[in-house]
Amino acid sequence: MNARKGRRGRPPGLTRKVIGAAAMEIVEADGASALTMVRLAERLGVAPSALYNHISGKDQLLVFVQDEVLSQVDTSALAELAHEVRADGVRLNEVDDEDANNHGGSRARRLRDALEHWVRSYRAVLARHYELIPLIAVLPVAGSPNIRDMYEVVARAMLAGGLPERDVVPVIVAFENFLFGAAMDYNAPPTIFTAGPGDVVTPAFVRVLDAYTGVIDGGAAASGLAETPADPAALIDDSSKAAASLAGQVEDLAGAIEGVRNPYAAVPFEWGLERLLNGVEQVVEDAES
Repeated sequence: MNARKGRRGRPPGLTRKVIGAAAMEIVEADGASALTMVRLAERLGVAPSALYNHISGKDQLLVFVQDEVLSQVDTSALAELAHEVRADGVRLNEVDDEDANNHGGSRARRLRDALEHWVRSYRAVLARHYELIPLIAVLPVAGSPNIRDMYEVVARAMLAGGLPERDVVPVIVAFENFLFGAAMDYNAPPTIFTAGPGDVVTPAFVRVLDAYTGVIDGGAAASGLAETPADPAALIDDSSKAAASLAGQVEDLAGAIEGVRNPYAAVPFEWGLERLLNGVEQVVEDAES
């Protein structure tokens, strides 16, 4: 009787964190389609029925995976700002211009820098798990404590940075819309825009495509003129200065390109990020004027 009760009980050590981590190992090794309750139970060394003591089924398992993925996003820079306001958005202490400068600049500038740190980490996490982006983009955050904690930190930091309350959610969503696409582009094939036999003639697009890709590698890979796809490692030496000039902010193109499936993704990401950050900084400055 005691043995029967033991089999029906929760296996020792089988926690939400353990289940989520094991599920992520399966996804990282074989893709999201390989994640099943049976496969997960095998990895954890338990019977599938044991998992149902912790989760209701595949849908909740996906929530665990989403929460595990986004727990990897670094919010430390935003957390420093978040500590300056209460949950209701009231500042714990007023920071004058001199104190702000001592802390790294104006509130708008500090928020901008912290947001950039968060965005770059967020993109890196999504790029590593880009197969999960369609899931993460639409799955509700209910039952995802790590994600809700992240949003709490981001919201408080934006309030501490001077962003009006009405603008906080639109800014978060705007950044995430940008990041989901940027992470997918990070993994896209370099020849994604290459025309095939019999395709309609698009002279204007081919011209602008060559004008951009020419900064990186002469335009051959993306326009389809090259016999083989470009090797990202071969694109770095002669193009860093030109690409940095085009983007305005790509200080380390070599680092941005290294290991990326699509070397053309670096400059558009920097271009878009710079303008989103400029927009947030401007909104804060306008609110304070």
